[in-house]
Amino acid sequence: MITPFLLNFSKFTPLDVVDLVIGVLLIGLIIFLCFKFKFSKVSIIILSSLLVLLFLSDIFNIVYSSYLILVITIGTMFVLCLSHIGSIRTTIAKIGKRSQMKKNGFAKLVDHEGLYNEIYEAVAACSRQKIGALITFEKHDNLSNVMKNGTIVNAPVTHELLMTIFYPGTRLHDGAVIVRDNMIYAASVYYTPTTKALSGKYGSRHRAAIGISEISDAVTVVVSEETGRISIAQSGEIEPVGLDDFVSTLSERMSQGE
Repeated sequence: MITPFLLNFSKFTPLDVVDLVIGVLLIGLIIFLCFKFKFSKVSIIILSSLLVLLFLSDIFNIVYSSYLILVITIGTMFVLCLSHIGSIRTTIAKIGKRSQMKKNGFAKLVDHEGLYNEIYEAVAACSRQKIGALITFEKHDNLSNVMKNGTIVNAPVTHELLMTIFYPGTRLHDGAVIVRDNMIYAASVYYTPTTKALSGKYGSRHRAAIGISEISDAVTVVVSEETGRISIAQSGEIEPVGLDDFVSTLSERMSQGE
């Protein structure tokens, strides 16, 4: 078994090598499962006790007991994994999503045409009616910390919903909407406005848009409540954009850095 092999490695057999590899993999797997899926203290104590018994039986060369404890240990791990199947599935889903994002990039995860058409309709309506709007598109930099002061919506992007959110007097009309993976993830999110001097007249929404662009790679669309003017902020800068060029400009900004 493992311990005799370690104590007298000059006389090892292929079975000893297999035994050692299984032991190391088993310990590594237990450590990974305990910390990755946050097993309870009781579960960790049980698994640790089984490992101690396994090595004790190995030291005293109690072959049948060693294999029996090994089977019990593997069975216990299986039962614990089943009891944590929810968190395991969530973790696997997150890993798969991150892998897909790295492989395909943001642009391939969302329906560009459908998303931009809905945004265009909302922005055009806000501009005509002089309704203030602030829409941020999350790219690679995660904005979860910023969203803590907002309200989670988690709904598909439609111009009707955006107009409802930004309509004056509604509970969520102040602050920004954050779009993540083709979904309105949060609304009424407040940003720390930029403190740098700006040439021209800019309101609180424009300063907030520049502020979030200074700390992330997000792209933010602003509609002025006073003039209906449309602007796009990115990388600490903001520039006005006409409706005719809105979709192409937004698409270009979103594709930068992909």
